[in-house]
Amino acid sequence: MNKIIAFLFLIFVPCFFIKLAAQDLHFSQFNYSPLNLGPSEAGNFIGDLRIAGLHRRQWASVTIPYQTFSISADAKLSALTEKSNGFGVGLIINQ
Repeated sequence: MNKIIAFLFLIFVPCFFIKLAAQDLHFSQFNYSPLNLGPSEAGNFIGDLRIAGLHRRQWASVTIPYQTFSISADAKLSALTEKSNGFGVGLIINQ
């Protein structure tokens, strides 16, 4: 039990010291970015692997137009292992 607590401590404590800056994502076709819509959707699809990529550029008349890039991939754990457990894993990168 102590090893589990120590492991979780080593994983989650550094997360509190990372400085993050963010702006809302503005995708008009959000249904093409399921992991942005809800991370719980990872692995919830028909198939074994899903990859999505999006790009949005808006306000082109300003000096520096607002651009958003997103790429995501997710898979069912049953596709990665031999057990069918209903869980999925996913990775999403937004800029």
